[in-house]
Amino acid sequence: MISRAPHCFLLRSFPKDTGDVPLQLGQLSDANAQDLANALPFLACGEESAVHAFSGSLLRDIDANEKEVMAVIADDELRHAIWLERLRQVLPAPNLALPVDGMAHFFKRLLTRKAALHFARVAALDRAVCQLLSPILHAHAGLAAAPEIREGLLSIVRDEARHVQIAKATALRLGLPAQELDQVYRMIDKQLWLLLAPVEPGLRRLAQQEVAYELSHEIVV
Repeated sequence: MISRAPHCFLLRSFPKDTGDVPLQLGQLSDANAQDLANALPFLACGEESAVHAFSGSLLRDIDANEKEVMAVIADDELRHAIWLERLRQVLPAPNLALPVDGMAHFFKRLLTRKAALHFARVAALDRAVCQLLSPILHAHAGLAAAPEIREGLLSIVRDEARHVQIAKATALRLGLPAQELDQVYRMIDKQLWLLLAPVEPGLRRLAQQEVAYELSHEIVV
């Protein structure tokens, strides 16, 4: 059995107690619970990374109103990280190894002193979270058997889609050419799916449903 992955980032405000009432897996099958558990370390690393991204020193390059918006987003991302930790507590331990060091390196490598590029990478990362989750949240996919889990992940996707638009607009306002933004999207997508290769079959199983629906790497937010 593969042990649970440690956090990719140390969050100073991450609580030791994430809630007394455990999340309910409903009628989620053991196989689907395992597939979700295997993908969860990536999601958790992504949210922890985003807390840093939206509350870091690069925010000095944006105005006061934008800083307030970014602070709200950082709060969203911390809330997501806490919820995902609650989810981890009710799922089995992963039985496939995502490379924890590789994940941490992937997310830390997104950080840059160039503010426009920084926000472009944040937009790409949050877009990737939507890309990863959207197929498994279809009304007839496996997670329909676990309504509380599905609704929690849907809430994350809704927030992330909003964050993508804000980070994208900030990157463009700070001078990043639209063509370079597209290049950042493609680069992050390529690196992401290489990283997720071990769990992609499980994501496809989670996306299976009565009506044929294929996991897409080209969801545009």
